Amino acid sequence: MLFGNLNLYIKNKGLDCHKKIDQKQIFTFSYTPIKAVAQLILLHRKTLGLAQVKSNLLVFHSKQDHVADYKKSFRFLKDHDNCNFVTLQNSYHYLLQDQEQEEIFTKVFDCIKSKQA
Repeated sequence: MLFGNLNLYIKNKGLDCHKKIDQKQIFTFSYTPIKAVAQLILLHRKTLGLAQVKSNLLVFHSKQDHVADYKKSFRFLKDHDNCNFVTLQNSYHYLLQDQEQEEIFTKVFDCIKSKQA
């Protein structure tokens, strides 16, 4: 493991969900775990030598996501033939719990149905 047993975190200043929710349902992390980021870097390194996957990809990303950069994701994926990139306008990072969750579920179900035909 890259950082071993060190407990490294970055303090989050904003909410991860735009939707107004009950205080008991808040699921925003107070801190971003740097260990998780380090593990993503290691995973990336280990997958560099693997064969390319040619399956279809359905990606949802909100323009208001404060964790993952929307513009970089869009630039990276927009020209891939196998990628259906869906832009969301009113959600933050936790898309499946935010304001556009019904749109996401509908598009995922439609995608699955179209592959079964």
